[in-house]
Amino acid sequence: WLQTIHPDYLPMVRAGIEKALELDEWDETFPMRGKDGEYRYFLSTGHTIRDDEGNVIRRLGTNTDVTRQLELTDQIRLREEHLRIATEAAALGTWTLDVTTQQGTWSKRTAEIQGLPDQTHFTVPELIQLIHPDDRSRIVSTIREVVASPTPFFCEKEIRIVRPDGNIRWIAVAAKKLEDLDPRHGQRVYVVGTLLDLTDRILAQTELQKAKDAAEGANAAKSAFLANMSHEIRTPLGAILGFTNLLKDERYSQSERVGFIETIAR
Repeated sequence: WLQTIHPDYLPMVRAGIEKALELDEWDETFPMRGKDGEYRYFLSTGHTIRDDEGNVIRRLGTNTDVTRQLELTDQIRLREEHLRIATEAAALGTWTLDVTTQQGTWSKRTAEIQGLPDQTHFTVPELIQLIHPDDRSRIVSTIREVVASPTPFFCEKEIRIVRPDGNIRWIAVAAKKLEDLDPRHGQRVYVVGTLLDLTDRILAQTELQKAKDAAEGANAAKSAFLANMSHEIRTPLGAILGFTNLLKDERYSQSERVGFIETIAR
């Protein structure tokens, strides 16, 4: 049996067996070689059996092939790491609400967005209290709609929250219902989702709109000014052009022409 164990793991297995003689129980996971020469991971357990006087009379052990389970665990771990990197890059917060217990947990980023960096768990009343009073009824009805839906669906809302320091933030909330059969607690209903702080973007959009409105207002004022100036200038220009034409008329005397010139100058 020891010859089938991968050489790199053999010292650990020998040490575990010696320790098992003291504790009567032992389990380790390590690779073992099969008939085809390939190594696969096994969960090996050992149980020491003693007689009435405490003497060891035999050992009972099992070897269970867990290669596939470990591969799936590695895949899950890798996907979780990819998800973590993606959410951090997107500045996304995540959260989970157990509808049955009305208890929830949220990620570090979600806690920071809520203005509660040291809090990892929340209750439904605490969550509702964070929502801006003008948005509470809307988000509560949305949560009820998500939970009551016979088929899970994805929803997204933009709402305001009020941090404990009074600071108001705009956030995008995404949510979806999940159902799970817990062997210890029975059927469980969860709502999971993400949180994204939109405040900086919305403030930038607001400032941009203000600048656009100001530019349009300035353009309108300029157009009005030019239209008014055009009207104001047209009237004296008409008089100037008229008296200029009179100056060309030789029927008028010198003194009359001087009067025309004085009118033009005026």
